[in-house]
Amino acid sequence: MKIIYPTNKLNCFLGTRVINSCVFPSFMITARCIVEMLGSPAEYLDKTIRAYVDRLKSEKNLRVVVKIADVIPKESLFSTFADLEISFDDVARLLNFCIESMPSSVEILDPVTVSLDRDVLSNFINDLQAKLHTVDMDLKLLTAKAAILDKNSMMIFRNFVVHALKSKPMTLGEISNIVGVNDDDLEPYIDRMLEQKLIFKEKGVYKSGEKRGIVEDS
Repeated sequence: MKIIYPTNKLNCFLGTRVINSCVFPSFMITARCIVEMLGSPAEYLDKTIRAYVDRLKSEKNLRVVVKIADVIPKESLFSTFADLEISFDDVARLLNFCIESMPSSVEILDPVTVSLDRDVLSNFINDLQAKLHTVDMDLKLLTAKAAILDKNSMMIFRNFVVHALKSKPMTLGEISNIVGVNDDDLEPYIDRMLEQKLIFKEKGVYKSGEKRGIVEDS
């Protein structure tokens, strides 16, 4: 199974500059950042976070101190994190890192006080908003595609069950064996088909609705 990233991207900000139009004052800024990863199997997760850290260290004008946590089980997956102390050569680079790598925690260690010009801050907010709008549009597009896929999958599943029951009546367990879905997950879909009168249940056995003169919805 490939790794999944709910809290960061593997490529983080490497090779990208999200904050392009801002001209920040140039000075070193050091921050402690926690970057988390979740995935499976454990060996792949460990290899991936180490590859992430190696690529981070290879970036020019970055000083990186790293502690990588052991991979531990988390529900059905595994989790780990990198405790990073990074010295960035300017504020823009830190902000790029935060937007692209999405660390779960950021603590500014040095300098104690950071002063930003009003126009600089305005430009940053506008760039950040543009990034958020892009993410929002991508999310809406993925949500729409997922809804279409779910609808099509349900239609395929429904037709499969209906045609299977045309051959002979079956119990929930027998349907489960055919479609490859366990009884608990399958039952809500079967109940929905009962409500739609695509199938009916008689003495614990499911039968095709056609056997009772029920016409399937198109």
